[in-house]
Amino acid sequence: MADERGKLLLVAPAVMVTQRFRWLKQIVAGGRIGRPTLVTAQLAGMGPAGWRTYTGDPAVFYGPGVGPLIDTGVYLLHAITGLLGPARRVQALTGIAIPEREVAIERLAGQRIAVTTPDHILLQLDFGGATFAQILSSFAVPRSKAPVLELHGTEGSVSIGIEHWYDADGPVDLFVRDGGPLGVEGWLDEVAPPVPGPSSNVIASGLPHFAACLDGTEQPILTAAHATHVLEIMLKAGEAADAGRTLELETTF
Repeated sequence: MADERGKLLLVAPAVMVTQRFRWLKQIVAGGRIGRPTLVTAQLAGMGPAGWRTYTGDPAVFYGPGVGPLIDTGVYLLHAITGLLGPARRVQALTGIAIPEREVAIERLAGQRIAVTTPDHILLQLDFGGATFAQILSSFAVPRSKAPVLELHGTEGSVSIGIEHWYDADGPVDLFVRDGGPLGVEGWLDEVAPPVPGPSSNVIASGLPHFAACLDGTEQPILTAAHATHVLEIMLKAGEAADAGRTLELETTF
C-alpha cells in the first residue's frame, strides 16, 4: 500500500542502521573474514517478570502471540539476515521450561504469571552453501556470559558481548586468521566503528534514518520486505517445532 501511494514505510527493529552493523556489513561484503559460514546468537534471560525496574505489564510477554522470540529474538534475526541475506529454511525446538513466574517488580510483589507460550526457543536457519545460524531466544535462562552474537567466516570471526549489545556504536571483538607460516594472528578486542552514528541507542536509531530517507540523503534500509521475512521466520519456527521438521521459507528481500 505504501508503494502504491508513494509513501515511505520503514520497519523496526533498527539494528541494521546502527553504525556498528553498517560497518560490519561492509566488513562482510569486503571479504575481511572470508565467506560467512556460521552465526551463533542468543538473547536469553528471565523476561520482563524478572526485570525489577520494568514499568509495564510483564504478563503479556508470557502469553499467546508474544514470548521471547517476538520480544527480543527479533533483533537477532534482523541482524543475522541483514548481514547474510534471506534464509532458505528454518527448524526449531520450543517449549515451556518454567510454567509459572513470580514477578520481581516491587509494585507487583506477590503476583504470579502462568506461562502459556513457549519461553524457550532454539532455532536454526539454513542460508544455503553450508552457511547456518543457530539462535537461542529464551525467558528461562537466569544469566549467561555467552556473546549475544558471533559471526564466523572462513578467514575470521566477529564477537559481540551483551555489555555492548544495546550501544549503536558499540565495539566488536575481531579475529582475522593468518594462513602464513608465522601465524601472526589473535583477537583484536573492542574495535569500534570508525565513525559514530547520529544515535547511540539501538532502539532509537531508526528515527534519524527515517528522517534521512525523507530528505533524500539515504536510501531505505529498514524495509517492509526485510521485516516480513523475519516475521515469516518467527512464525514458521513455531510451525516447524510443532511439525518436527524443517520448513522452507517463501519470502525474500
